[in-house]
Amino acid sequence: MAEIVPFRGVLYDPAKVGDISRVVSPPYDVIGPTEQADFYNRHSCNIVRLELGWDEPGDTVGANRYTRAKAYLEEWLRKGDLRRDNRPGIYLYAIQYRPPSGEELTMCGFLSLVTLEEFGTGRIFPHENTRAPAKSDRYKLLESCRSNFSPVFSLYSDPQGRIVELLEKGVDEARPRLEMTDDAGDRHWFWDVTEQKILAEVAALMKPLRSSWRQETRKRVLTGNSNMKSNLPECTSSESWVQLTRNNA
Repeated sequence: MAEIVPFRGVLYDPAKVGDISRVVSPPYDVIGPTEQADFYNRHSCNIVRLELGWDEPGDTVGANRYTRAKAYLEEWLRKGDLRRDNRPGIYLYAIQYRPPSGEELTMCGFLSLVTLEEFGTGRIFPHENTRAPAKSDRYKLLESCRSNFSPVFSLYSDPQGRIVELLEKGVDEARPRLEMTDDAGDRHWFWDVTEQKILAEVAALMKPLRSSWRQETRKRVLTGNSNMKSNLPECTSSESWVQLTRNNA
């Protein structure tokens, strides 16, 4: 497993935007035109304006949905609708849902940064192939905004559940940082874990584990990493990290 580290996340401020369910959306690749319009109209700060903005007549290389996403991001940060955490952390994330069988299940995972590396190391594996247009689209958004709006979805194997159990020790489960119910009726909870001892233990436990993640995103961020370093000489080693959502398989 590649090295993971905490990071300073950028989160919506409920005091500014109100009900969190009105500013979130699913990942870009499951949003159709009707849903896209609904999310646009739901709230002026809905993440779809960053994740999957509208194309508009007259768009050019210098003015398009990617540059508009950057402008929205900068505006929301300036106004305080989005705020960057002061302390780096790993973010514990739980989703309660019902599959077709009707049984209520809860999936727990976490968000962190992970080092980028080429396949072949025996530590990170792809689990899908994605068409070139999707890769190009996501790269253009990354290049314009320098931000991950949809973290890479990945799986790791921890049969004893040690990692989530350790992260749960660092939070008050009754007081999540964010909580919401989505359009499908699934419930979401989100906590930040900042205790250094726990963060170090989680990183150590993850290091020997294998992981799989989306081929499309891995290629996109490796390309972005290379281009950012060549185009921005002042970039530091922090450009060699990508944000992942990790779920125990």
